[in-house]
Amino acid sequence: MTDLGALNLGDNQLVEVTFDPKDAAGQSVAVTIDAAGFDASLLKVDVAADDLSATITALGPIGGPTTVTFTGTNPDGSTVDDEATVEITVVAGPAVTLGAVLGTPQDQPPTSPVGRGRTMSASRRR
Repeated sequence: MTDLGALNLGDNQLVEVTFDPKDAAGQSVAVTIDAAGFDASLLKVDVAADDLSATITALGPIGGPTTVTFTGTNPDGSTVDDEATVEITVVAGPAVTLGAVLGTPQDQPPTSPVGRGRTMSASRRR
């Protein structure tokens, strides 16, 4: 098994995974790549038509971790012994807006006339 590690993926990001399948002699071979096991509410995984790459796209909700498992099938239908996994947590991206909202103008509370009234601390009251 090939462990690609763990990755924090921003909620507005994507990441590409590339594949270079080899036979026992180290020669490149064509295989069909499939992705499974991940939370489809957090991620979308698109395997390229040539099966040499896949794009993992965060769908927006923050969550995880979820594990994407890539498997391969040989042209004769046999399963490739190796599989690749990556654990992804979708995290909030950096702020791009402040979201500031101006309130409705209001009258100020009335003030007491100058010199009238005084404030005493609780320790001085009797």
